Amino acid sequence: MADADRRVEAALAPLPLDETDRYLARSALIAAVDRLTRTLQRWWLASEARRILSTIRDEWSRQAAPARYRAIAMLLVTAAATHVLLTLLQGRHEGWFWMVVPATTTLFALLLLAGTQTPSSSD
Repeated sequence: MADADRRVEAALAPLPLDETDRYLARSALIAAVDRLTRTLQRWWLASEARRILSTIRDEWSRQAAPARYRAIAMLLVTAAATHVLLTLLQGRHEGWFWMVVPATTTLFALLLLAGTQTPSSSD
């Protein structure tokens, strides 16, 4: 059994990537993508959009969980209704498969709403 364990472990061990890493480090394309990624990250960290989104995220995280879940549920119901409306405005659709995504989304929203209700809740 010990021999079988060693063989399985050797077969499942990841291959060393030293040669691959050296090759990719010399690649001009990989270097360009790396520079672009670092530049985009610097721009994002210095952007006003990041500051605004961080403020919104911080305010959102201070809300009580039931209030957040209700807001998410309302957003999901709105998204599902918008999807159905826009799909129906495009014309007649055969079958029912186009309703799977909005139905699943609405069901999830209802579960979120149900999870925020307590027996003593009067909301």
